[in-house]
Amino acid sequence: MHALRGILQELGFLEGDVPSEKGLLASRIYGENSLIVTQAIADGWLQELTPAELAASLVMVTAEDRNRDRPRERRRFPTSAIALAQKRLRIIYFRFSAREKDRGEENLRPLSGDYVNFTYDWCSGVPLTEIRAPMEVELGDAVKSLKGLYSALRQIEWAVTDRPALRKLVLQARESLERDLITRV
Repeated sequence: MHALRGILQELGFLEGDVPSEKGLLASRIYGENSLIVTQAIADGWLQELTPAELAASLVMVTAEDRNRDRPRERRRFPTSAIALAQKRLRIIYFRFSAREKDRGEENLRPLSGDYVNFTYDWCSGVPLTEIRAPMEVELGDAVKSLKGLYSALRQIEWAVTDRPALRKLVLQARESLERDLITRV
């Protein structure tokens, strides 16, 4: 517990033993990588993205790659904004995971790249029959990644009520997911 508290203090989520503004924001976003999402929100660059780019960027944090051990080819992202978002998220991930590793507390899941293009196409309105499933990934897993992203967007939507521009963008991204198999129940 002391190690985790130290990490949260170093990263600005705690001030002493009291949650900072960033810590309170993180407490409203659930998931293994909620700290990464919270830091991206705090850094203020998510608003630069379109709804489809936001969804494709956040799926890197909410989804888990299948077959992590397979050889990786260089990924081509649908837009330069998503490529930049991936770099920014990787910086946050490595900064946070290095602190965890130093204290023997490795809780963050590595970023996922498997579902970025699929998510971007889905949120851009490409019919499911025309979207290529990620290589070596079942279509069901790709749809499952969209459902997990949808849940995260709902949480973020309610966590950022004090940031109207970001909240509107998150709402648009969530609404772009709502079709076919992904609907609000």
